[in-house]
Amino acid sequence: MSPADTYDYQLNLSESMTSRIPKLREDGTNWILYKEQFRVAVLAKGLVQFLEGRDREPRAPEIPGEDSEADEEYESAHDIWIARHQSIHMLLFQTLPESLKLWITPLQKASEAWQAVVEEYDDQGKFVQVEIL
Repeated sequence: MSPADTYDYQLNLSESMTSRIPKLREDGTNWILYKEQFRVAVLAKGLVQFLEGRDREPRAPEIPGEDSEADEEYESAHDIWIARHQSIHMLLFQTLPESLKLWITPLQKASEAWQAVVEEYDDQGKFVQVEIL
């Protein structure tokens, strides 16, 4: 596997653990391994609930502007929520074929983007897995 076939990422600036996620081949021949390695990488980042759609979007105050502290807390929580989804999007953009990047670009939630990829490749992966067996 050449360096162009993988994407290295570091969990965050304070952690030295670096992992390699293979780039997904357009023909899906490495889908089974890609899918598992991608999930493990997201799990290691503590973001699996965002990948699976189990996250909860922060709720805005019922009356915006009434309590500035509540407004700030909401804005901060919402920014963090968006950033966590974007962290997964970044991993997807670094590892997906160009054609799939266009499909997931308009999707805000990481779970929606991941589901689009899964729907595209899951059947192909089963075919490849049967051929290997």
